[in-house]
Amino acid sequence: LYHNPNFKFCNMSVVKKLTIIFFTLVVACGESPKKEEIVNKNPLFELEGFWNRTGTIQTVNGVPVDTVYLSDSDTPDLRQIKVFYDGNLTWINNNYNSSLPWKGGNGMYGKYQLVSKDSLLEKISHGTGLMAEWIKSYKDSLGIDARTYKWGFSLPEESKLLYFVEPDSDQIVETDYAELWEKMPDASPESKADGVWKRVYEIQYANGIPIDTVSVPSDGTLDIHFRKNGRFIYQVDNTGLSEPGEGLFYGYGGYGQFEFIDENKIIEYHEFVSGRTDSVIQNPPKTVGQAIELEFYNDDLFKQVQLDSVGVKLRGVVYERVQ
Repeated sequence: LYHNPNFKFCNMSVVKKLTIIFFTLVVACGESPKKEEIVNKNPLFELEGFWNRTGTIQTVNGVPVDTVYLSDSDTPDLRQIKVFYDGNLTWINNNYNSSLPWKGGNGMYGKYQLVSKDSLLEKISHGTGLMAEWIKSYKDSLGIDARTYKWGFSLPEESKLLYFVEPDSDQIVETDYAELWEKMPDASPESKADGVWKRVYEIQYANGIPIDTVSVPSDGTLDIHFRKNGRFIYQVDNTGLSEPGEGLFYGYGGYGQFEFIDENKIIEYHEFVSGRTDSVIQNPPKTVGQAIELEFYNDDLFKQVQLDSVGVKLRGVVYERVQ
């Protein structure tokens, strides 16, 4: 499940109807939120964080008629994770397919901007897997840097998000779909590693010794790494380095959790990946980890080095905070 550009979605009147129905369910099943709690919520604050896609709501003529939960679908193991953080967003899924050139899941990266208390703009600029080819083709055909979507959203409950693509007109199409998301709890307290980071240099090692530092060409590769409260997503778009059909073109990404094991060292635990991959990764949380050594030059720049099982340095990268 990814944001299919061929789908038609409902407009904001549907958001309001879904919100009313959602609140009705909350009242029926438990105590409803106090009015002042709802009014005082900051949409940006409520949106920030990691979200897990739990289902799809179908509407007909603006009325919700069915909710299909991923756990009850034909693909119950399918996962899609999305994060909003400091005006940046990314999502990734584990829609593996061994017959495709990339084999791994799909993902996208871009910026977002709040338009109103219940709508925002997504400007999607990069992708992995199928989305790498789709967004690159779209941008090249129009000579633009990103594809813009206007989304309607509703936060009817503290941990729930209803998300819709708004059409260009005010008309409601006959059949529409909405995404149902659930906010993921923090996996750890806030840390100095939290942020949205862009790779600017790569450090090559031989036998644990740094031998060369190479800058990352901005027109060839975009490596974006989100870390927040013990969770991470990264997306590496390589569409500027190769052509469609080549494995490198589809980039790579990953989702999982991380934890500090001392002041300047973490372990990243991958759960699944997107883009080019030689193996299907479906790991339970915090089971298969990679040790990483961190060295912060300042609040906005740090070096991370991957370590093998005995602590030998394998690969280093320098990340700069995305402003």
